Amino acid sequence: MLVKIHGDIKNPEKMVLTTSGYNRVYGEDIDQPDMNKELPAYLAKRMGNSPLLFLGASLHQDRTCTILRGCSSSGTHFALLPLPNETENEKDPLKPILKRDNEIIPALDQRIKELNEMKIFPIWYPKGMHNEALEAFFEQLAEDYGVSSV
Repeated sequence: MLVKIHGDIKNPEKMVLTTSGYNRVYGEDIDQPDMNKELPAYLAKRMGNSPLLFLGASLHQDRTCTILRGCSSSGTHFALLPLPNETENEKDPLKPILKRDNEIIPALDQRIKELNEMKIFPIWYPKGMHNEALEAFFEQLAEDYGVSSV
């Protein structure tokens, strides 16, 4: 099932892009979504019942993340995410720098901790390679499930 939680370009009047739009669908309190509203209630139900894959979502501090942290699900969700800027390797973008002096890069370590709080397992890709990562991900998924690529 594909869920476009903040809308679809085919129905722009229902897209959630502005503060007033977020307030409309999540409630006025930015720190605590109104779980009686349709979107937060739906998200909590979906997140609590089955694993989700987030694509095109930053999963930084926002109301969706607040809902994720509050879900009592014991399951893990997944997200295709860019590595933090600090891991960029200008000499070879396909080989990000994950450690320095045998220590994980602090920004990466912090990001992993944030995602763990939301029970999200990241599928990392190098900075600036979102389209390539999506393509590779779906090609591999199709191959794993014996589906011919389009």
